[in-house]
Amino acid sequence: MVGYVGQDALSAVSLANQVMFVLQLVYAGISSGSTMLAAQYWGKKDPATIEKIMGIALRFSCGISAVFALGACGFPGLLMKIFTNDLGLIRIGSGYHLQVRCLEALLFYCPSR
Repeated sequence: MVGYVGQDALSAVSLANQVMFVLQLVYAGISSGSTMLAAQYWGKKDPATIEKIMGIALRFSCGISAVFALGACGFPGLLMKIFTNDLGLIRIGSGYHLQVRCLEALLFYCPSR
């Protein structure tokens, strides 16, 4: 869909998506760690502790989602500067962040963890 608008727009959207990729990496780490801990307590037959572990993981995920959503909504240009110093790409990518990715971290990622 964005391929029809030009190379700069395609590059900017690709760079903007790198921020969400980092967020997904953080979620993978939280999921892996909490699953390993839960498996240990599952072997001990301690479901109450498993519920606590999953609650902690959910709170971490929601907190990190809030931080990423704040960054995407409030400081999209700053996030884009992490990946490029081309001002044209930063401008286009910031608009993409504000239009598409801004609240996605809270609305999509947090409840699914």
